[in-house]
Amino acid sequence: MAEVKVDAVDAAALQQLLPLSDEKGGAEARERMFKEFVVRSNCLVQMGESVATKARSRAWNGTLSLDSLRPLLLKKLLLAKVFSDSSRFFPFPLVEHSFEIAREWLEPVSSTDHECVDLNQWHVMVFALVMEAHVAAAAPWKNDKGGWVLDQDAFADLCGQLASRTRLADFSTPEETLETLSDWAESPEDAVQFLGKACKAESAASASATVSFEAFAKWLVRKQLPHWHTETEELKSRKRAFQLLKLMNNTPSLPNSVPGKLTPRNSDAGGILLLKTLPESQWTSTNRRFFSDSATFFQKTGGFIM
Repeated sequence: MAEVKVDAVDAAALQQLLPLSDEKGGAEARERMFKEFVVRSNCLVQMGESVATKARSRAWNGTLSLDSLRPLLLKKLLLAKVFSDSSRFFPFPLVEHSFEIAREWLEPVSSTDHECVDLNQWHVMVFALVMEAHVAAAAPWKNDKGGWVLDQDAFADLCGQLASRTRLADFSTPEETLETLSDWAESPEDAVQFLGKACKAESAASASATVSFEAFAKWLVRKQLPHWHTETEELKSRKRAFQLLKLMNNTPSLPNSVPGKLTPRNSDAGGILLLKTLPESQWTSTNRRFFSDSATFFQKTGGFIM
């Protein structure tokens, strides 16, 4: 198996580009980047870019597909020099995997998302991408049948390294996660068995006694997400995503949007979290009282905007 050649991630550059701490304006910075990507993606569609056109053909304005998001985000990472030139192809699988985690963790604001992420899911994607970048650069992962794997000894070293840190990527690791990492550092075979069952490729992981990067990264991100993207933050960012979609699509509402299922951790809560929305706006004119609701716009206004 060939080793994945990755230099250490420039943590300062990554934190400046994709900040996780809201105390330093992280949410606003992430939102600005997402809106920039939406605008740039729309410009690519207007210029006739085939990939962007295909991705945006049926998607909501204000959302991004993987085909539209991938080149824009990769360019940002390369320009910020988060990875060295020798690792310039390294972020490709991280972007795709973090995109999948965001879509699995959060329901979209609108159910007709056409395999895109909205602003709410984007925050989760950024968190997953940052965490995975640090984990991937902290161990000598190897390519195996298209995926990255780590043998038991190297994985034990990785768990010990992560357990010794109180913070990872400017975020405090939860205590229960640190305890699990410490246990796996002493008994990596338990991690191989546990993550092998969590991964769809259970037989391959168990047979080779290796740990899949995809399975471990997904476990680590999911263990920390409830402590970072809390229900309060989720409701706030979901509302912002809803407002962006309404604005970008010039519509007062969206199909099957709010209220809706939020995250897996709320699915068995017994109650439904509701978001208050404003009623649909209605126009009026001095002539409207003379016509029925089915009358046309020009019948109601006499051809003039009143």
